[in-house]
Amino acid sequence: MTQKDKMLLMVLRDQKLQEKYQFSAGDYEDLQDALNSDNAIVSAIAKIIIELNGSEDSGEQKRVYKTIFAHLNNKLLS
Repeated sequence: MTQKDKMLLMVLRDQKLQEKYQFSAGDYEDLQDALNSDNAIVSAIAKIIIELNGSEDSGEQKRVYKTIFAHLNNKLLS
């Protein structure tokens, strides 16, 4: 299990997040599972972890924000 997989699972194990967005953290073993999820929130969390890759660069963060915004619009509004 990679550090990114561990980070994903830490986020997905949040009980409030699971209740609000109706998913079970146990359904996801790694980033690939989360990326392929039908749950837009789960796949967005995975995308954020992958795309940011620990970067603190504001330009990179803005790029990731736009990517996630488009992803959620496509998943939730289509």
